[in-house]
Amino acid sequence: MSRRNAALAVPLLAGAGIAAWWASSSAPPRAIAGARRAFGTGRVVHVVATPDIDPHAPAMGPITSSKSVEVWYDASRQRTHTVLRRGTMVTLDSVEDILPPNVPPVGTPAPLYEFVTGYRSALIHGMYRVQRSDRVEGRRVLWLTAPTVSDPVDVAVDPVSFRPLWLRSLDSDLLTQLSLAETEPYDPADFLTAKQREASA
Repeated sequence: MSRRNAALAVPLLAGAGIAAWWASSSAPPRAIAGARRAFGTGRVVHVVATPDIDPHAPAMGPITSSKSVEVWYDASRQRTHTVLRRGTMVTLDSVEDILPPNVPPVGTPAPLYEFVTGYRSALIHGMYRVQRSDRVEGRRVLWLTAPTVSDPVDVAVDPVSFRPLWLRSLDSDLLTQLSLAETEPYDPADFLTAKQREASA
């Protein structure tokens, strides 16, 4: 190696070391704090998701043309409202209490249930860690993992907004796409089925 190339290599290696130090020490805490802020502090968790997406398939179908799951979850009352849709057709509209514990309500896939009921608490209690940077459908994400949780679900968040975008569980290669994942204020209408709302109108 020439003296000129050697001289150039020193700052490059130093820069790489600084980048690695930043990635290992500064970025993870910032990402976890950002994920907490992005998810919010509302009483009700509200999620719209498309489950069972094969990341190795030639193309992933748009959410409007496949099965989708919408869930409202009120932790204070341990109650969920789940709506399943296939395209624009509603195939299930159910309000349930979560009894017994750790049993997903009808129509709620296990990874989505774990996310809805446990993501915010796991973030607050410092259980999530940044696992790695990745690309899903060509979009860069940060995968968060919670190794100390009994039924962990990994969550891919946007590296800028830190909003959750994808879910995966340890026992399946399939992904769940999140088109909406946030918390919001309690509204009693969110915990009525369409028939119940019509009856009370």
